Amino acid sequence: MTDLKSAKKAMSKPSEYYEKKLRSYFNKRKARKFLPIIHDPKGYGSNPKPDAFYYRILKKGKMEAIQYFLRWDKQDCTKSYPGIGYLFSHDFDYEPIIVFLEDGKLTKLVISASGSLLQGGHQTEIFRQDKSITFGKVQYKTSKKPIYPYGVKNVNNNFKEDSLQKVRFKGNKPNLGLATCYHVYTTIGSYLRGPKLKVELLELTDEVLRKWYKEENFGHDVSNPWKYPHIKYHPSPKIKRLTEERTQTTIIKIENQQIRNGLAFLDKLRSESNPHQFWETLDPQIDHKIWPQSQHLMYVLYTILGMHEQAKRVKENNDFFVPPEDRPGKALDRFCILIEDKENFNHKRICDEADGGAADCIALMGLHSLLEENNGFLSLILRFLRSLSGKKPKSEKYFQRLESMYDSNLGFFSEGELFKISLFEILAKKIGKTDWQDILVKRLIETQSDNGGWKTHWIGPITPRPIGTVENLESTALSIIALHI
Repeated sequence: MTDLKSAKKAMSKPSEYYEKKLRSYFNKRKARKFLPIIHDPKGYGSNPKPDAFYYRILKKGKMEAIQYFLRWDKQDCTKSYPGIGYLFSHDFDYEPIIVFLEDGKLTKLVISASGSLLQGGHQTEIFRQDKSITFGKVQYKTSKKPIYPYGVKNVNNNFKEDSLQKVRFKGNKPNLGLATCYHVYTTIGSYLRGPKLKVELLELTDEVLRKWYKEENFGHDVSNPWKYPHIKYHPSPKIKRLTEERTQTTIIKIENQQIRNGLAFLDKLRSESNPHQFWETLDPQIDHKIWPQSQHLMYVLYTILGMHEQAKRVKENNDFFVPPEDRPGKALDRFCILIEDKENFNHKRICDEADGGAADCIALMGLHSLLEENNGFLSLILRFLRSLSGKKPKSEKYFQRLESMYDSNLGFFSEGELFKISLFEILAKKIGKTDWQDILVKRLIETQSDNGGWKTHWIGPITPRPIGTVENLESTALSIIALHI
């Protein structure tokens, strides 16, 4: 039977799982023409191996969308995250890719990429012909029953839109890599190497979908891929129950272990001549100094942790009013947002005044030169802090802009700087924005070094700053505070 006859036969019977105005068919030749090439350089997708690439083609007028799903019998993260990997492990996993066609040509590619743990560790990345880049959060509703068996659900998810030119192709086939143990895709070049997944191409029939919905963990709403953000997902009842069973107590236990390891690293930074003063790094060749602002940060850390005797000793052995050496103001100015220390400074004066006080508050964030950018991450934090005493809509606006700067692979400003992750987590918790906790806590847990410390950069420094390559006091102390509060 020819492809054309197969297509007509398939289209003559409407699917149970798409909107009535659409039509579906199967054409293996067309599906193979655009079938993504999946690289697996770290073996995330091979142990276990997926059973197949499933596909179906939907038509909307002259437009077409090929829905692809790789399916695994199991998602196993126990080796990737020793001690905590079971939190991200479960039976069955399905990762979608959608190829949009017009006049037989690929015009848009949508993939399931790395994102919030609240969305199963995923976000949607959309590659289209526009060369601009945008990212943020999107709210959507899943479809009504029966085309989506779980009915209407309200969902918040992260998305990123980018140029289709960022995707590498081999002919018409997009090149993608598996980025994590939970099988998300990436277009980053370093993942487009090594072994490729070789699996059978099978039809995504109603019988297959019915089995996935009723007997497995399938949570995707596949009824209309043209509705933004194209990939729609809500946890299935089975996954939702599993998530609820893995209680917050487990997360707290994990965080406490990371905190203990971090404090052990900081203990190694104590000066031999004065154990209540701390070196910035262990490496005598890289920033091996006793910075006054870092001594104040240790005082802040011990105070927040309730280690008051330790905090007292640090305060007695250091002068927090001296200049911080690398910026204007006083050493204690830099971390004024982290602690209400009425004895040492006036929190409102330092963080709210327009001139000198504001400069101190900017300096307290670090990377002073970045704050000259009007829309920089740290400048927005300053505006956000000031807005808290004003109208709520304004503070919400600044917070949303800060949220939109987060890239799931590279962090804030795509610079992989952990102190920004930590500061944002601290501020989010201070105003009750707890929905970011899972995302940022996971990042901090992932990036802690074996010696218990944290580096400034987890992906290698973007700028040639040697301090970013080694574990240091500031990144470690801020990470501990972010995990604790």
